[in-house]
Amino acid sequence: DPTLRKKMQAVLVGVVLLCVVVLTSSPTIRDKLRITEAQTDLQQIAQGNYMSSLGARAAMWKTAWLIFEDHPLLGIGSGRFEAEIVHRIEVGQIPPTEIYNQPHSDVMHALSSGGVLKLIAYLGILLAPFAFFFQQFKRVRSEGGQSVMPILGMQVVAAYFLTGLTNSNLDLQIYSVTYAVLVCVLARLCGDSAQAGHPGSEGQ
Repeated sequence: DPTLRKKMQAVLVGVVLLCVVVLTSSPTIRDKLRITEAQTDLQQIAQGNYMSSLGARAAMWKTAWLIFEDHPLLGIGSGRFEAEIVHRIEVGQIPPTEIYNQPHSDVMHALSSGGVLKLIAYLGILLAPFAFFFQQFKRVRSEGGQSVMPILGMQVVAAYFLTGLTNSNLDLQIYSVTYAVLVCVLARLCGDSAQAGHPGSEGQ
């Protein structure tokens, strides 16, 4: 029923907006979500102080981008970021901040350590599985089957991309191995569900 569907969509939008209002108005929840800390960090950045969580990330991302501008094709390789940010702070290209050995961003880490080529490889690691799960989702929906596994697959890829915007997930072995295992297992489960939907395929 189109009318019922529109009403359900309106209710869903209302619930989401209500949750946003509650989350942003409660001091306790704001502290847990680090919203208050983020506001303080932004104020410090505006005053030129980068000795904070957001300030350090801003400095690291700027360093990674400067490295990419200097080495756009292949980057500088792994393990050299810390020395680069120290050098650029010393020469005044980056404001003083906390020092880390990677830029806390999968995208920026790919650009600085491997240039355009590594960025393409990184995007392929995400886009190829997402496209596969999306195709499986469309197939299952067209056949009237359960779409849980394809949805879980897309959620895993999306979660790694979103968290990778502010953290170098795939630079850490535990995260990269977990990603590979989850994608492979969910892809296999999608394949099993496809065979279950065509019981005669095994005998052909």
